[in-house]
Amino acid sequence: EGATTVNHSGGAGFRLNGEGQGEVRNTEFVNNGSSGVTIQGGARGRADGITVTGGLIGVSIWGNSEGTLTNSTITGATNGIQVNGPAKADLIDNTCTRNIRFGIAFYGNATGIVRGNTLKENDFGFYVQETACPEVTQNICANNKTTGISVQLNASPVLDENQCTANGVHGIYVGENSAPVIRNNRCDT
Repeated sequence: EGATTVNHSGGAGFRLNGEGQGEVRNTEFVNNGSSGVTIQGGARGRADGITVTGGLIGVSIWGNSEGTLTNSTITGATNGIQVNGPAKADLIDNTCTRNIRFGIAFYGNATGIVRGNTLKENDFGFYVQETACPEVTQNICANNKTTGISVQLNASPVLDENQCTANGVHGIYVGENSAPVIRNNRCDT
């Protein structure tokens, strides 16, 4: 399979909307307007081996949708991977580097599995807020400007076996009214 490049689209490079199902593989998205990949409106989507450079959001999974992202790289976007509840997202073995705000963020009542990702040189490595409750395991959050993992506003993720190294202010930050389960993590300066 050869790679495909989608460059400078005004909206999403790839958008899956409605009750459909779809998959994108080995595709490069460069400086697309809203996102490299968007899964929304109840869609079920999968992306594997994609590269997203620049744009507003690398990958967005919204509403009542389900998405799986594996073996992919998001670099230089405003937001790396953004999941808004009630979406469910499984994010496995991805790399998010040098994004302006965060590598991965979960909002609303989003759920899913975040495992084996490398989140480096973002403002926040992993950011979860509102009532989101993903399982966040075996990720590396390193050299992020502010925080490796930030839990805010009633979020209740499970944080297990993550490594937070050389982040600017906090390895793991837990804000008021949040109730994460935190076990077996390592935070180094």
